[in-house]
Amino acid sequence: MADDDGKFEIDLNPAQKNGEKVDVTAKADSKNESTPVEMTAPDITKPDTPTEVIVSEDGSTVTGKGEPGADVILKDKDNNVIGTGKVQEDGSFEVELETPLTNGEDIKVSQKDPAGNESGEVTVTAPDTTAPEITDVQIDADNIMLTVETEPHALVKLYDSEGNPLLDSNGNPIEFKADGNGHAEYAFDPAIERGKIIEITATDEAGNESAKTQLIAGVAETIAATDNYVDVVLDAQPKEIVNSKPSDLNKDGFTVVNVGLGPVLGLDILADVVKNSVQLEVAKDTVREITVSGAAGGVQVLATMDLYLYKFNETTQEWEQHDYKENWVVSYLLGGKSKDTDFSLTEGKWMFVMASGEGIQALTGYGLNFSKDVVLDYSQAESITGSAEGNMLTDVDAKYGQDELPEGSKLTAINGIDISPNAPTLIHGKYGTLTVNADGSYSYTVNPDFRGYGEKDVFTYTVTSPTGKTSEAELTFELNLTPKEERLEVDNIVLLDTEPKMILDTDKSEIENALGFKVLQVGLLGPVLGADILGGSGAMSFDVGENQIRELTFHGSAGGVTLGSTYDMYIYKLDPATGNYIQVHHEADWFLAVLGGKSKPLTLEFGEGSYKAILQSKGGLSLLTGAGLYVDHDTIYDYNQPTKYTGQVSGDATADADTVLLKVKAEGKVDQVVEPGKPAVINGKYGTLIINADGSYTYTVSKPANAPADWKPPYGQVDQFQLVTQDKNGKSIVETLNIKIGIHTASNDFDNVQVTETNVETKIEFIEVDKPLHNYGKSYNKEFDVAAHVKPAVTTLSVTTSTDVFKSNVVLTYTLTNTTTGDVFTHTVTADKAKLDITLPDLPKGHYQLSINSEDGKIESIDFKTTVLHSKDYKVIDTPEINGKLFENDTGIKNIASIKVGNKELYSDPNKGAKEFSIEGNYGTLTVYKDGSYKYHPKGEAYGVDKFIYQTISKVGTVETATLEINVGKNVTGSDYSEQVTSSKADDIFTMGEASDTLIFNLLEDADATGGNGHDTWTDFEIGLDGDQIDISKLLEDSGATKETLSDFLKVNKVGDDTVLSIDRDGQGDKFAQTDFLTLKNVDTTLEDLLHNQQIHF
Repeated sequence: MADDDGKFEIDLNPAQKNGEKVDVTAKADSKNESTPVEMTAPDITKPDTPTEVIVSEDGSTVTGKGEPGADVILKDKDNNVIGTGKVQEDGSFEVELETPLTNGEDIKVSQKDPAGNESGEVTVTAPDTTAPEITDVQIDADNIMLTVETEPHALVKLYDSEGNPLLDSNGNPIEFKADGNGHAEYAFDPAIERGKIIEITATDEAGNESAKTQLIAGVAETIAATDNYVDVVLDAQPKEIVNSKPSDLNKDGFTVVNVGLGPVLGLDILADVVKNSVQLEVAKDTVREITVSGAAGGVQVLATMDLYLYKFNETTQEWEQHDYKENWVVSYLLGGKSKDTDFSLTEGKWMFVMASGEGIQALTGYGLNFSKDVVLDYSQAESITGSAEGNMLTDVDAKYGQDELPEGSKLTAINGIDISPNAPTLIHGKYGTLTVNADGSYSYTVNPDFRGYGEKDVFTYTVTSPTGKTSEAELTFELNLTPKEERLEVDNIVLLDTEPKMILDTDKSEIENALGFKVLQVGLLGPVLGADILGGSGAMSFDVGENQIRELTFHGSAGGVTLGSTYDMYIYKLDPATGNYIQVHHEADWFLAVLGGKSKPLTLEFGEGSYKAILQSKGGLSLLTGAGLYVDHDTIYDYNQPTKYTGQVSGDATADADTVLLKVKAEGKVDQVVEPGKPAVINGKYGTLIINADGSYTYTVSKPANAPADWKPPYGQVDQFQLVTQDKNGKSIVETLNIKIGIHTASNDFDNVQVTETNVETKIEFIEVDKPLHNYGKSYNKEFDVAAHVKPAVTTLSVTTSTDVFKSNVVLTYTLTNTTTGDVFTHTVTADKAKLDITLPDLPKGHYQLSINSEDGKIESIDFKTTVLHSKDYKVIDTPEINGKLFENDTGIKNIASIKVGNKELYSDPNKGAKEFSIEGNYGTLTVYKDGSYKYHPKGEAYGVDKFIYQTISKVGTVETATLEINVGKNVTGSDYSEQVTSSKADDIFTMGEASDTLIFNLLEDADATGGNGHDTWTDFEIGLDGDQIDISKLLEDSGATKETLSDFLKVNKVGDDTVLSIDRDGQGDKFAQTDFLTLKNVDTTLEDLLHNQQIHF
C-alpha cells in the first residue's frame, strides 16, 4: 500500500536478482488499475562454472560450455590472463591461447556475464608433450661424479655414442632421478675413461624424453684456433739500376775439381774455390738479375763443365749450394759455350763456381761471361701494392688445417684490440692494414709506403666461444715477389706391395733395328750429345712410358766387316730441360769385328723417357755398312696396371700419452668424432685410416673396387688428415697427419769414424860429422823452433875443433838465444883442440838461434840434439776406413731403380752404367756401390760431420731423399805430461794420460747450442785439486755467468756410471736449450765439486 506521499515498498518472494523483468501497476480500487510499468531486477547472480572444459592435444585451444554471451577468461597458475573468448548462443566456447601450453600446466577457466558477475573457476591441465630441458652437465676431474641440471623429478638416462644404454657394474641401465630442484647426481664405479662419449637424456613423468646432451668425459670444451699463412704477392715497380758494362764481372780462370762441391763448401777447398769464382753481393730489399754464360777454354773433347751457385749463410758462416747446372758447358756443343742462363739473386752474398764435369781429368781454363746485370731496388720502388682476403676461422691452411671451434664462436681480439661484434674493425699492422669482422672474415692491404720484400706481417688473434673459452693463433702475411713454395711434411709412408702388369713380352719388338751406322768421331761420343749430332747417325730410338719399365735384350753385329776392330755401344737419354742427350750406359769393347762378328746378348732396364742407342767402332771406319744393333727381346712392365696393389702402415699421431684424439677430418669434408674403445674409420683421398683415441692408427691403401678405366695408382701422392686433440690441461690443438703413398722409403743414415791422433814429437838434430880433409870453418849458425811442451826438452851439444897452425889454443864459444823470450845459453872453452859437451835440462818454448864460433881453430864436428813432445799439437797416426749400407734401414729396396748423389748416379740394373762412384766430402772420401753399400775414408785434416744428401729413385719415378751423416771425430791419446787439447765440430774421444790436462771448447759456431762443438767423451778424466781441466770460457764469453749463477748455464748429471755435462749458453733457456757436450766416463762428480777443485774455467 502506498503511503500518504505515494511511496510504497513491496517484498518480492522469491527475490528477483538475475535481471528479471517485473511489471508494476497501481490500483485505486478494483476497477481502476494503471498501465503497467516494466522494471528490471538487478543482475547480481554469478554465472555457473564453465563445464566440459578441454585443452586441445597441441595445447593451443580451450573448449567448453558456458552461459551464452558470457566472456570466457583463461588464467595461468599465477592468475595471469593467457586467453579470452565468448560463449556462443548454443552455450559453447573455443578460446585460442596466446602461447600454446604443452608441459602439463594448470589453466583456470571462468566466465563473466554482461553484468560483470564472474563465475567460479574450473581448473584443467594442459597436455604434457614437452620434453624436459637439460640445462647443465658436468663431470668431476676424476671422471667419477656426474651432475645434471634438469626438470624437477625427471628421470635421467645415460647412453653411449651409438645410442645404447650405458650399463652399471651390475649390467643394468644407468638411470637416476632429479630432486625437486632438478638436480641429479650419479657416481661411476669405476671411473669412466677419459674421452668416453656419454649421451644424456631426461624423461618427465608424462614420458617425454629430452634430446640427447653430449658429454666427453675428462675433455673440456673444444676450441682450437690454428695458424694461417697467407701469401701476399706484391705488384711492384722497382727502381732499375742497370750495369752498362756487365762484362766487367767476367772471370777467366781454372775450373776447380768438383771435389767437395756439395751442399756446403768444404773448408779444405774453400780458398781455391773463392779464388776461381765470381762473387756478387745483393743489398737488402733488392734483387739482382744476372744473365751468364760459360765458355770452355782448353777443354778436352770429351768434356763437360758444371755450374754451381752458392749463397753465404750469415748464421753458420758457411757457403750453401742453391743451384746446380749439370753439364752446363759441353765442349763440342755451341762451340764450347753454354746457353745464356738467367738467375734472380735475393739479398745476400753469392758465388758462381765452375767445376769440371764429365771427362775432365785436370784443371782446365774457362770463362764466365756476364751479359746482363740489373739491380731491382724495391726500397726505391715507384709503387708496391698487394692485398689478400679470406676468413681466419674457416679457411683451411695447407699446413695447419682449419680452426676447430664451437658453434657461435666469434673473433674477439687481434693484437690485443677488441673486435666490434657488429661492424668491421681496422687493425694497423707493421706493413699493412687488416680489416676484420667478428665472423673471422678479413681483407689485408699493404701500406702504400711499404718498400722491400720478404717481410712478414703477423697478427695474433683471439677466438671466444659462447661459454667464454678462448684460443689464440697467428695470421701471418708473407710479402713476397712470388708465391712461396709449399711443401708438406710427411709423417709416414705407406709402402705399397705392388707388382706391375706385363703388357708386352715378345721376340719381335716394334723397335726398328739400327743398320749402317754413320760413324761419329770417337771424340764426340762423350757424356752429353746434342740432338743434331745423333740425328743423322742412324741411332736406334725407343721410348718408355710413364710408370713403366722396359727391359730390352740387345745384340750387335759387325756384318761383313773384316777389320779387327772392337765395337762399343752407347745409350743416351733425352734431357727435356736442355734438349740434349745424356749418356746412361757405355758398353766398352762389346764385341770384336771379325767375319760374322757378333756380340753376346746384353739385357738392360730403362725407366720413363726417350732413348737413343748407337754402335761405335774403334777402328775408325767411316761407314759401318754391315754393322747393326738389334733388339732380340722386348718386355714392358706397366705399374699403371698393377696386378697387385696393397699397402698398410701403422703409427701414433699423438706422442704424449696424456693427449686424446677427439676428431678427424679428411679432404675438408669428413668430420668424425673419436672415442676410446671405438676406432674411427675415415676414408681419405687414397686410402682408409683407422685411428684410436690414443692416436694409434693404421692406414690401408688398395685399388678402389669401383675404379674407373683410366684410374692410375697415386704413386708419390700424400693423403692428408686433420686431427683435433686435447692435452691433459684441456688445451685443444689442430694437427695434420700426412701419409705418403710410396713404393720405397729412404731413411737417414748415421755413421761414425775416429781418426787416431797422438802428440807431435819433434826431433831437432844438427849433426855434422868429422870428415878427413874437411872442416866447418870458424862459425856455424842454425835456427829452429821449440813448441809448447811440458816434458823437459833435454838438449845435448857436442863440438870438436882443430887448432890452427902456429896456434896453441882454440877459443870455442856456443850461444843459444831464445829470441821469443830473450833467454841466452852460452859457454866458452879455451884449449888445444877445444871441445864442448853441453847438456841443457830443458829448452823453453820459442824461436832459437844457435851460433858456434871458434878462434884460432876450425870446427871439425857438431852434434846437436833435442826432442820436443808437444803439449798442444797432435798428429794423425791412423785414418781408418769404415763400411756401411745405405739401404739397410730402408724398405722397398727391390723397387729402387737408381741412387743419386749430386750429379753422380748408379743404376740397380747390374748391367747398366757404372759399378761405383766416389764423392769428396768436407772431411773424407765416400765411395758408393750399386747395391747401396759404401766405404768412407777420412782425410784426417779436419773434423766435423760430413753430410751427403742422396736420392733413391723408384721404378715409377718417385723420389725419396735422405742424408748420410758421418761423424768424423778424433780419438786423441795424450802422454803422461800436462797437455791442452781442443774439441772439434765432431764427437771426439780423449784419453789424455796421468797429468793434469785441459780440454778447451772454442766458439766454432755462434748460433749453435754448443758453439759448434760435438758431444765429446773423456775416458780418463781425473777429479781433484790437481785433476784435469775443462775450459768453456769461450762458450760463455759475455754471458755474465758467475760462480753463483753458473748452474743456470752448466748442468752436471749422473747418467749410469758416467757424468754428463750440458750447457745453456744464455742461461735462460731462451735462445739456447740445455745441450749435452761432454761425457766423463766412469766419473761420479757434481758441479759443486768441479768448482771447488777449480776444474771448470768459465
